[in-house]
Amino acid sequence: MPYAVIDDIYELGLAARAFIAYARPFEAVDITTGTIRLKAHGYDPSDIITFEVSSGGQLPSQLSAFAPFYPYVVTSDLFKVCSSPGGSPIAPFDVVGSAWAIAIDPIRRLNKHLADTSAIIDEHLTAHEVPIDPDENGHYPPVLVGVNARMAARRAVNSLQVENAQYRVAIERLNAFEEFDNEMLKDWKAGKPVQPRPKPDAQNARLDNLAIARSRRPLIGWRRGTLE
Repeated sequence: MPYAVIDDIYELGLAARAFIAYARPFEAVDITTGTIRLKAHGYDPSDIITFEVSSGGQLPSQLSAFAPFYPYVVTSDLFKVCSSPGGSPIAPFDVVGSAWAIAIDPIRRLNKHLADTSAIIDEHLTAHEVPIDPDENGHYPPVLVGVNARMAARRAVNSLQVENAQYRVAIERLNAFEEFDNEMLKDWKAGKPVQPRPKPDAQNARLDNLAIARSRRPLIGWRRGTLE
């Protein structure tokens, strides 16, 4: 499970609007089978897609503008449409329609980037047994959340290829944090523990997320003479 969530990306990385992907116009439709051609659509059955229609355009009556639908992948260029995840494809269509396009919700891709970058972070936490557990309130150390959110945001904004000039400065600021995040990863890999914090309800309780060098390894009793 990642250390950050989608809201952390929006608050600590980039605002949600920075990940807006423009709708892609359909290329062809087989109304008999309800198959839509959109080259290299990149859809997954767990994606959420919506349909948009320009003024004067027309959607097949089986599709509704701005309602959530789910793709039924046929090939990398072809897909059908379901009204529920894993449901039966909608077919046939009554008309091909005109001037409509398909938009995709970026949530699945953002979650993938969170999981991927969280795994990279774990590889650098040499002073800990990973994954680190949340505290009694379900919270992870803020420094982990921040690094995870920023790493995921950087990867997502590049992989989604979003052309959003309004957020150019914000993206540049996010990229400026990359050196800081990389330094944190280097320090953790060198053995620096994530900042431990004592539990508020017990003075002598084990510190949350304490490095294994302190909490997991047995103490060695030193004495004079040869070691047995």
